[in-house]
Amino acid sequence: MRIDDAKRYIKNIIEKQTPVTVAMVGPSGVGKSAIEKQLAQELNIQFLDLRLATQEPSDLIGIPYQKCTEDCKVITDKDGNRQVIHGTHETHWARPAWFPKPGTRGVICLEELNRAPNDVRQCIFQFIWDRVLHTQVLPEGWTVVLSMNPETDDGSYQVETLDKALIRRCSVVVVEPNVAAWEKWANIPGNVPPEITGFIGTHKDMLFVPEKFVFPVTRTPASWGDTLSLLWKDKVMPQDLEYEILSGIVGTEAAALFIKYMDKNYERPVNGEEVLKDFSDVKD
Repeated sequence: MRIDDAKRYIKNIIEKQTPVTVAMVGPSGVGKSAIEKQLAQELNIQFLDLRLATQEPSDLIGIPYQKCTEDCKVITDKDGNRQVIHGTHETHWARPAWFPKPGTRGVICLEELNRAPNDVRQCIFQFIWDRVLHTQVLPEGWTVVLSMNPETDDGSYQVETLDKALIRRCSVVVVEPNVAAWEKWANIPGNVPPEITGFIGTHKDMLFVPEKFVFPVTRTPASWGDTLSLLWKDKVMPQDLEYEILSGIVGTEAAALFIKYMDKNYERPVNGEEVLKDFSDVKD
């Protein structure tokens, strides 16, 4: 999927507040983080960039502290030591400073998921789907997006193989760079000097080196009943991106069969490309 198409899809999810986490997988430097920051600016919401590879579990779930129960009484001795004489203490966790506060809206970009230590990945397991991070509940109005580089055969990225149970909780989107999308962004005044945009305009093959990889997605009952159901009900999948989005949820085979089933059994809007290329097929 082109990076600008991924932006369209994520924008729909943010606007409809669909509780599905998009996991963007793609080469380095294609703009995975940039489009989320752009969306936050365009929608006038907060943007939070959290690099998981630099985090420890306590950075995510907070530091534990003791809190007295209602019947707790504390005395201080002559040396300044505090002591509970009756009642009990309860262990609570302080909310991390980065964690969104109630009443706010925004998008959280969890970067470098497959570079993070395993215990950090376990911390966000529930957060990705249930929007709960240990004892902290993500306020309504926030969207979670994952971003990562692919695992390649040549080992060009130092990443770990991810747990299938974690991935099935996401809508996986494989993104790739696109010259036209880059030029549109680069030509915004102040972004890229005209000498560079001019060179790329005449040497488009110099913008990036294509990378081939496969990111496996396995269909499960939860893929259909949870992830896809939420996206389908909220109508957040652009029609021209249906196959790519479905492939990142139930796999390519099931995606192709589902679209064929929908085309056969239900009326769907016809787009301009279909009219021009396959008019006889869509005439009715």
